[in-house]
Amino acid sequence: MAALRAVVRAGFQAAGKFSQQQQQQQQPHRGFGLSSPLGTVIVERWWKIPLSKEGRPPRMKHRRYRVYRLVEDTKHSPKEPLTLILTQTVEDVGNRCDVVSVDKSLGRNKLLAQDKAVYASPENLKIFAEERQVSSNLWSLPCCLKYTNNRISIYLALNFLGILVVPLQDFIWIPLELEKMLQVLQDIDQGSPNF
Repeated sequence: MAALRAVVRAGFQAAGKFSQQQQQQQQPHRGFGLSSPLGTVIVERWWKIPLSKEGRPPRMKHRRYRVYRLVEDTKHSPKEPLTLILTQTVEDVGNRCDVVSVDKSLGRNKLLAQDKAVYASPENLKIFAEERQVSSNLWSLPCCLKYTNNRISIYLALNFLGILVVPLQDFIWIPLELEKMLQVLQDIDQGSPNF
């Protein structure tokens, strides 16, 4: 009789596991975007739990020890701003490479979703700091270089930054190494530049 009970019990357990697996397979996975945001609630017990003897579990049998008092609900607390680095100029927010603090909804829904900003991680801060430094070097050029003809200003800016450029016909400039400079100058004198 005991063996029969064991077989029946094993059969029910196997059937229960099988039905649980079927239910898990049939339930669709719910995306994070569909679920509501969960806030943290901080509570404390209304009644203190009495000390128990050494090596014994605490005596929490009475229902009064399951009564809690609300301390803080973080769902209604003010949201901290989101710190982002702009990858484009955004009206009423800032220019490219600016580190801005914006509302979380604006940052996530408009700036991050449309690739107008990235998170202000240490790697991104380093990348955009280098870009900002290069652009500030260009803006530190003398004023006459900024407002002249575009081709001339490019040529003068490159020379100002220490990049050797050779002007060819029709204002085409090619950065060259010092060794090729003599050869190019000789070719220009002969009238046939060969690179």
